Amino acid sequence: MQNFHLLVAGAIVFSAVTGVSLATVFRQSTPKEQTLVQTTSIQPQASQELEATSSLSAVTKPARENSTKTTPPTQPKQAVVASTAKLDDFLHQRVRLIDEVKPESEFAQFRQRLRQAIRDRNAQFVRSILPDEEIGIGFGSRKVANIKLENPNEEFWSLLEKAVSIGCFPQASQNRPNVDPATGLWVCNNVAHEFSRQYPNLSSGLGVEYQINHVVVVGNDINVRAQPNFNSPIVGLLSNEVVKLNRPVQEQQLKELTEQGRFYDSINSWTPVILPNNKQGYVSSRYAYSLLEYQAVFGKVNGQWQLLYLPGGD
Repeated sequence: MQNFHLLVAGAIVFSAVTGVSLATVFRQSTPKEQTLVQTTSIQPQASQELEATSSLSAVTKPARENSTKTTPPTQPKQAVVASTAKLDDFLHQRVRLIDEVKPESEFAQFRQRLRQAIRDRNAQFVRSILPDEEIGIGFGSRKVANIKLENPNEEFWSLLEKAVSIGCFPQASQNRPNVDPATGLWVCNNVAHEFSRQYPNLSSGLGVEYQINHVVVVGNDINVRAQPNFNSPIVGLLSNEVVKLNRPVQEQQLKELTEQGRFYDSINSWTPVILPNNKQGYVSSRYAYSLLEYQAVFGKVNGQWQLLYLPGGD
């Protein structure tokens, strides 16, 4: 994990690619306003917990959050919590997430196979879509031979899983070497892309600072816990919206992980946030996307889809 100063320098480069802009907070017309949510998340199975004894047929508003498990997912479980005005009665800064991949398209079929491979921890399939020698990750690169895909807890699995769990958007090939001529690229995730499209007017000056200090919580009625565990009280609900990252708490988390010789798991962990009403809490990292989150960039090489690189990193 890069230290904070290296992150800021790298973020300047990445923000030029994503075009992320500052945003203004607006008041929604009603606390229960619904926004467009990605419904194609590949691994809610490992993250959802059953919080009530009601049958699924009686559930009207699922609330999802993370599991501490790092093993491959099993059968899905539905998390439920009663949504009340008190839990989301604050200013909201919504982001509509639109998946631009057309159903039944060639890339949609490839993405579906990839998501299944990630669920199954299918090392053979994932290795087949990687470059031969090395792959760019964040602001550096890693030799493909050193990515231990046979280990289901390998960090690379979490990075790739989170990137392709939600929507994607197309991008010009930019004359990248080895990419088939006249074919474009697909970039997943689409959080920073949609944020910049919907909040284009305040992009100068504080852009990088804003990006490293905010996250977008993706999903409907995502639980915000008082503490980073499932038994902790729920202090808020978030739905496809931007909130402040509790940076001092996160930096302490990263320091402790470094001292323990462990990596930050971008899915099976907790992200500390500060709600607009100044309440502090924790959100499953599975649903908390930094505006500098890793993205997976795919292109066709010799007629086959390939993962070209993973830019970003927070």
